[in-house]
Amino acid sequence: MNSDAPSVIKRHLDNTPFRLKTNDVFTYIAASSISHVLDGWEYLSNAINALINGNDGISIHMAYYAELRAVMSLLAAEGIGVFSDVHIGLQNRSTFDTFSKYRRKERKNGSAKVFENKIGTHVFAWKAWEKWCLSILKPSYNLLQMFRVNGHPFTELLVGFHPQATQIASSPIAKNWLKEWAFDVRKYENDREMRNFVSYRPQNISEFTPSIDFKKTINCIFTLFKVLSPTSLSPFDYLDKLLFKELIDKLYENPVIYQSNRGSKEDLINDAFENLGMSLDNVTKRILLSQTPLEQTHLVFSESKKHISEPLPVISRAILLLRVSTGFVSNLLKDAGIDKAELNFIWEKYAFNNGFWNTNVPISDFHKLWDDVELEYSTIEASLDSLENSPFSIKNRSDVNLGKLTQFNRSALWGL
Repeated sequence: MNSDAPSVIKRHLDNTPFRLKTNDVFTYIAASSISHVLDGWEYLSNAINALINGNDGISIHMAYYAELRAVMSLLAAEGIGVFSDVHIGLQNRSTFDTFSKYRRKERKNGSAKVFENKIGTHVFAWKAWEKWCLSILKPSYNLLQMFRVNGHPFTELLVGFHPQATQIASSPIAKNWLKEWAFDVRKYENDREMRNFVSYRPQNISEFTPSIDFKKTINCIFTLFKVLSPTSLSPFDYLDKLLFKELIDKLYENPVIYQSNRGSKEDLINDAFENLGMSLDNVTKRILLSQTPLEQTHLVFSESKKHISEPLPVISRAILLLRVSTGFVSNLLKDAGIDKAELNFIWEKYAFNNGFWNTNVPISDFHKLWDDVELEYSTIEASLDSLENSPFSIKNRSDVNLGKLTQFNRSALWGL
């Protein structure tokens, strides 16, 4: 199948002599899951770059498409190909089906009429996502398996709390995360107006935004980037610990778990890790025992809860969705027996084109790509107090470089 997949699918449906081969369809959709997630991180980086340049409209626009690509990537990893107005779903290992229309009822003059509408990319992506989240046939086991605390997946850790903890925690909690984070994809009709405004209207003539608070923006960007920081054991260590805290809080409130424990939450956590024969470091313990609700724990959650189309809320939801889709693609590669090193031809080109490293000195441990970001921010932070709060004063400092701070797409390499 060539790169213009929609036209090829239409030729297949037009009953021409050309027919799609099942293996080609399966291969294309699986490969697209990787491409979509890489593109999603690229869109996010562009959203951050627009934010740091004070262009809110373009920032929202790019962040929305980062979300959409995250959704398309996860659906592709689950065997659903989202295209333009004809889409593909894999039914089993040997067959697939296509989707191009949906029925809607409209009541007029007391009678109901049924209409068939073409189902475009944005509509289908959300409809498929919603169906997936609500389906009892698609449990959240894989979702919980990809999140890790100190290298251990949630599914493994939850067993230490209660034999039924995974079942109790999966559907009502984890899938609600996905629906909440896909808020912008869900409200596609209003977003279409926003996309058209950003794409075609002269924003800087028709609507002037206040001057950027540059210092605050830089601090917010680093805070959001840091939640994605990796370790050698866990690709999104900090974020996953915060999410695990949310699961623990919900479990502790559950009557089944509480009745079997009857102790404090600290006792529950200590006993769970002891049951599993695992040590609990002080940093992780402090996060898990925090009394602060998730939405107040970190900027990414407080902003993602705001159901408004502004840069930070949309960027935050994009971060969370991309973390999920990256995990699904990573699991897909592992399940297929594909070692990360086998795809070096992808990573090396991606890293070189984005300036992560020179081809002569590639980085073998991708989690070390975070070190450059942290070092750059420490240099910026040391200069912020002594500088005027303006883009010019900071961007023109020879000892300050903002380039790495906007490269959120580094996360794709350590995440996959």
